[in-house]
Amino acid sequence: MSRLIAYSLSITHFLWSLSLLLEPWRYSAKSVAPQLLALLHIITAVLLLASKTAILGGSISAAILTYYWIWVKPIEPIAEPQSVGIIAISTIFLIPYLHRILGSPLAGGDTALLLLRLGVAYPFVEWGLDAFRNPAHFIAFFSSNIVTRAIIPVEYMLPASYVLGVFELVVALSLVLGIAPRASAVASFTSLVVFSAIAGYPLALPQNIALAAASLYIYKRGAGRYSAQAIRLSRVMEKVLKGVFWLGLGQTNQPQENPTRTGLSNFVTDPHIGVLTCVVFHGHT
Repeated sequence: MSRLIAYSLSITHFLWSLSLLLEPWRYSAKSVAPQLLALLHIITAVLLLASKTAILGGSISAAILTYYWIWVKPIEPIAEPQSVGIIAISTIFLIPYLHRILGSPLAGGDTALLLLRLGVAYPFVEWGLDAFRNPAHFIAFFSSNIVTRAIIPVEYMLPASYVLGVFELVVALSLVLGIAPRASAVASFTSLVVFSAIAGYPLALPQNIALAAASLYIYKRGAGRYSAQAIRLSRVMEKVLKGVFWLGLGQTNQPQENPTRTGLSNFVTDPHIGVLTCVVFHGHT
């Protein structure tokens, strides 16, 4: 697993611990023990730094954030939609362990990519839906933020919230389905960086750090096998191989000096081989 994800998640947990220690008043609405949780965040951050202990760090990260999701949400800054998405990102460190135990191809790198895509997509789903369910929230943010207030006129704030909501839902859908993974990764990364620059702490930071790193990883590795892109490529490859077969079949009707051509034609007749070839090829790109 790329150390980029581990380091970014470690930084995020360390900054969360500072928030809990320096601003415990933010967490007084629910029965939260800031000092204890800060200690857990620090332990998680340290464990994620080493490859051998990253699995433990990822497990603690997922456990803490699940607790926040169920009990603490929506207290800032540890239970925003981003932290819910980071739960999926945290679980990717369990994938190598499950692969060794189960020996299943489902517990592999493609599953980790799927979890990363889902983790990044989740906050975009919540934000996009919220733009239509509660546009007043967006308008309030646009009106109170010094940057957006200067850029967006008051009369355009409502349409802007709807446009932003559509954009966020499109990005989320692209990530979930694995459509145009690089384009959707660039869109999510850019959105997270811009949001971080405009909103800052605690609405965007530190949680956007881990999500932005996951977007970069998706850009580098693609969507993986479990995506609409992989299925589409498999079908294209199957059609190509069938075309090659019929071309080869036409050649076999002529006298041949090389008998191995028939063996190649027999190979490309089976469409399942075409699908398998594409999946294997795509999984290693």
